[in-house]
Amino acid sequence: MRADPRVVALQLSVAPGDTVAPIAWSYARSGLLIVRGESADEARALAHELAARITIKTRPDTASGTPRSIAAVAPRPGRLLGTTPSGTGS
Repeated sequence: MRADPRVVALQLSVAPGDTVAPIAWSYARSGLLIVRGESADEARALAHELAARITIKTRPDTASGTPRSIAAVAPRPGRLLGTTPSGTGS
């Protein structure tokens, strides 16, 4: 993937066997992918295509108790994609 001239940066900060904490803020991510394209739409499509090739398999940490959803640990859960901010009635 790094050899693709459209890839500006690719960093993975986890390796097999590493502990991956819940993503509660931007700096808790397991990596990043930055690409370029002729347009923002092209770059976005390429980023989705390439990111889909990366798989990080996880399993619950049985020592820590019941797993919590990201909304439970996020500092601003109303900003998470796919969530509905409280008080909107939906």
